[in-house]
Amino acid sequence: FSLHAPAPTGWRYPTALELSDPIRDTSPHHFAKIVADFDGNGHPDIAVMLRQENSTAEGLWVWLAKGSESHWINLHSGEGIKDSGRIVMGIDRQEAGALTIKCVDKSDDCSVNATNEPTLLWLQNPGIDYFRTSSSSSVFYWDSKQNKFLRAWTRDRSAE
Repeated sequence: FSLHAPAPTGWRYPTALELSDPIRDTSPHHFAKIVADFDGNGHPDIAVMLRQENSTAEGLWVWLAKGSESHWINLHSGEGIKDSGRIVMGIDRQEAGALTIKCVDKSDDCSVNATNEPTLLWLQNPGIDYFRTSSSSSVFYWDSKQNKFLRAWTRDRSAE
């Protein structure tokens, strides 16, 4: 798939082979693309999984629609599995509303509440559920006070 915008420099849209894991067939966009108004400005934004050119690295990117100031934001990048050739991370839409979280990333540290118990976070807009099967899951969401995306850790998918 591709979008109306060219991929950021040094990145490309994944091929059909890179999205060929059978679990991806349960999603119309193969858990690699979401369209939603993440920042609440009334314009649809697009989250996509991209592959770095000439590398197995993959990344979660958002095309943040702001009229003439629309731009790409890299939310996370990491090395993919070299042997598989496939994109290993997936994304899905997290609806606005209450979300049970474990902690929220703050700089390089994930701050956990004092009781170490899950807590509720209220999402004003849809977010991006970022996951890998049999691993941890997190949600990127727009924080209007800080005017940027934050990451909340939600669950461990290894029990699923």
